[in-house]
Amino acid sequence: LRASDPQVGAFHKQWDIKQRLGPIEENPARWSELTVINVVDTLKKGELAISIDCGDKDFFLTTNRQLHAKLKAMGIAHDYAEHPGAHNWDYWKLALTRQMAFAARHLEHGTVDAR
Repeated sequence: LRASDPQVGAFHKQWDIKQRLGPIEENPARWSELTVINVVDTLKKGELAISIDCGDKDFFLTTNRQLHAKLKAMGIAHDYAEHPGAHNWDYWKLALTRQMAFAARHLEHGTVDAR
């Protein structure tokens, strides 16, 4: 496990994550265990409604593409979309409508895969 690994430690210096998990160099197993790309391994088909909505200029774009590819390879149903924009309120204001529709669809039908 390396701090430079885009699937695990790409953001190890941001959001005070290391205050909660400890430095990645000292706690590689914990970081690996709690990284989203690895948590996917614990998912079962149909247990969770997942929507990934990312701007094409978002610094999470590469990570989200990796997550999308892994979910797809594992056969885990999910919505994935890229739209123009960055990781900011201008993007989120537009994405909110899409995300609320996604949540409403799943809550209304009481299912994970309500397309």
